[in-house]
Amino acid sequence: MSKKIKFDTKSADGHPKINDTDQQTSEPNDDLPQIEFDGDDENVASRKARLAVQPSMDSISSQSTRGKVSIHWIKVAILFVIWLIYASAIVTHEEKVMNPVLTGVWPKKTKRLEVPHVDVVKKSIGIHVMGAFREGHDATTYVPNKNEPYISMHLELTKSDVPETISQKHYLLLNTDKKLQYSPVMKKSFVMELNGVISKIAGEKSIALVMNTNVAEVLTMKIWFDPSPLDKSLGIPLGSLVLLFLYILIIWEFVNRTFAAVVASTLAIGILAALNARPSLLTIMSWVDVETLMLLFGMMILVSILSESGIFDYLAVLAYELSKGNLFGLICVLCLFTAVLSAFLDNVTMMLLGAPVTIRLCEVCNLNPVPVLMSMVIYSNIGAALTPVGDPPNILIMTNHYINTHGVNFGNFCLHMLPAVVLGIISTFVHLRLKYPKIRDFMNKQSVEIEALKHEIQVWEKAAQAITPSTTDEEIVQNTLHKKAKALKQKLRELEAKAVFVTTDFQTTLQYMKNTYSIRNKVLLIKSTVAFVFVLFLFCLHAVPHLHHLSLGWSALVGAMLLLILADEEDIETVLSRVEWSTLLFFACLFTLMESLTELGLIEVLGNLCVEIISTVTPQYRLLVAVLLILWVSGIASAFLANIPVTTMMVKIVISLAQNDELKLPLTPLVWALAMGACFGGNGTLIGASANVVSSGVAEQHGYRISFLEFFFFGFPIMINTLVVASLYLFIAHCLWEWH
Repeated sequence: MSKKIKFDTKSADGHPKINDTDQQTSEPNDDLPQIEFDGDDENVASRKARLAVQPSMDSISSQSTRGKVSIHWIKVAILFVIWLIYASAIVTHEEKVMNPVLTGVWPKKTKRLEVPHVDVVKKSIGIHVMGAFREGHDATTYVPNKNEPYISMHLELTKSDVPETISQKHYLLLNTDKKLQYSPVMKKSFVMELNGVISKIAGEKSIALVMNTNVAEVLTMKIWFDPSPLDKSLGIPLGSLVLLFLYILIIWEFVNRTFAAVVASTLAIGILAALNARPSLLTIMSWVDVETLMLLFGMMILVSILSESGIFDYLAVLAYELSKGNLFGLICVLCLFTAVLSAFLDNVTMMLLGAPVTIRLCEVCNLNPVPVLMSMVIYSNIGAALTPVGDPPNILIMTNHYINTHGVNFGNFCLHMLPAVVLGIISTFVHLRLKYPKIRDFMNKQSVEIEALKHEIQVWEKAAQAITPSTTDEEIVQNTLHKKAKALKQKLRELEAKAVFVTTDFQTTLQYMKNTYSIRNKVLLIKSTVAFVFVLFLFCLHAVPHLHHLSLGWSALVGAMLLLILADEEDIETVLSRVEWSTLLFFACLFTLMESLTELGLIEVLGNLCVEIISTVTPQYRLLVAVLLILWVSGIASAFLANIPVTTMMVKIVISLAQNDELKLPLTPLVWALAMGACFGGNGTLIGASANVVSSGVAEQHGYRISFLEFFFFGFPIMINTLVVASLYLFIAHCLWEWH
């Protein structure tokens, strides 16, 4: 039904007055309303002109709608094909299960171990061996120094008493400790290429693994044989396509970010299955970094209960009061505060605590929370590089046994990272000052009232979408929420038509904020403070060498349980509903995807490339090239592959380079370069660091969205800037002054 609207252009406030002559409202797709114009002829003519072009606008809108429908069905078709590939690979290929063999090699004696299940034509056999091997050294075909303890392995085709060597000899370096039985256990994997084509083995024929060692004691090992190793020459391009596909989904926002990670991770597992390397469920579970998920889950519970007390609103008002209305100074203080605390609380925890306060502060000050949050997370990643507990990559580096026992400790880690972090903070401040020269660049383009109303509409719509009506009552509630959102949208249109901007002085705004935002539940605040102090105490213990007994994840989980007991929450479902499950699922899928890419050989290729380049450089410039190469490769790779899996791979390369007697590279400069590259490189993209994903999840929970491209254009130039500064620092400190 069409409605009749009358525009009275001679209203007192100068804005058109709308008089609704019918009780019913028309939907956007209804017929055009009948309109009567009163007022001056010029306004009437302009309105008639707008109505004249309405049919053409409708035609454009119709074409746009058809285009969206086409894109939608193309997207569905592509996702269906991917699902079909994954499902077919999983159904038609069984899990690869390799049973280990425990064996021992005696000194000055040859050990022959039969390779089981080899009864078809083979070109290569995969060997996985666990024992007292030297960290950072993979199997090599080069004969090691006679003074180096090692074990040699090769394959023989046996028939009666006439063995035939069918593979190259591989060497694995052993730990240099005097007692091998007390050495850390390392797992090594490599592939032995068979010489020629082995015909079908029958009866008396078999393949044996022949082992010899030059150590003077029994060497015990656990060995797995893989009769059909993964072909990495095919896995590397396929893994690259999967990673590219993930970025296409995220950048162009074809699907939700979490769902994109689910699709990409399952596709990678499907490719592994198609290449006869389908991992078992236990293996996939071991790929997920449960420690990080525990930390996120525990802190989300703590923050969700703490927010009920109103402390975040109060802190936002307090921060505004201390800033004396200087919003740009307030943003700088927030960023610096975040950088310092991230070094000791870790950046993920800091953003979980700081993001809600920042969002509330931005709302009451009419600031756009998105650039402010992105600035904070950039500073958080830079500041977290200072200490071994500030960022997950640093934790991976410092918990490595070889690094921890060869001159790298908590004290000198902080000392060597401090200049780089300070220079990074200063250069980032200059960059942001040039990008946002005035505070209005951080502010919303419309009034506080309009921005608050937009945010309220998002909250109501999100609440309506969260309900899946299965009963009549739930359907009524959902309809009520939709009606509320619709009424607010009408109010928003009226405010935008008036376009009223109200400016008040600092004291008036402060008084309004104090009257509106205050502590709502002091008892809950006290209980929450007790739980948070306990968690922070455990975090501080973790930062002290030889005193930490609980990891960061366990500390957060124990604190969350304490707060649940003290708060005595009867409705646990309400608390759990505030947990960002989509963020946790995104992390789990990202861990799975990166480990799958590692299995496909994509990440290993980067490491081998680094080693080859450094080996070709003359000794005079070898340290400079090694430091810069590790810094930039880890930085760029961390931006696009996430800094945790990149650090895991690069740690092995750093140790291998330091242990190479021909290169003669010191360990510590390589460690500092890796830490800077992984932490600073995490600022490059939205998935580069854990803190980035967490901040994005908190923002979405509050109705604000940080897109991949928005963060990329914001953070990637800063990442390049900080890597350049770190390069200059490493060159001066370790190549000129030789601080190490």
